[in-house]
Amino acid sequence: MPRTQLSRKLEFLTESLKTLPSLIKFKDEGLTLLNRAKDLSKHRDIVIHSVVKELMPNSFKLARHIYNKKDKKENKPRLEHSEYTFTDLVAHGKMMQDLAFDFSPFAQRLLKEFAPQLSLPLAHKA
Repeated sequence: MPRTQLSRKLEFLTESLKTLPSLIKFKDEGLTLLNRAKDLSKHRDIVIHSVVKELMPNSFKLARHIYNKKDKKENKPRLEHSEYTFTDLVAHGKMMQDLAFDFSPFAQRLLKEFAPQLSLPLAHKA
């Protein structure tokens, strides 16, 4: 899949699970995982694309540039600010880690199902 925004990837995968007959047996579990990813994506975007602006004893402030289409043409981003407590950051990180662990067996089942048809090697088992 080409480099695109996470939201576009989630949309593509959601639509694929909803419409492709070959994915019907993966639909419910896949949509649940994708919904969890969508719920966490805003926090992921903020943490990944921001810089620490201010550090306080129990929290920190982040800042990132946001462009909409008009901003990109004029090269005038707006600055978005967010504040997180360290507890929130750890909690969101744990939810993202749990999601990654839950996605792994799902992806392995997809690979097992479709790798032979696509002439893909099965993932190496450690």
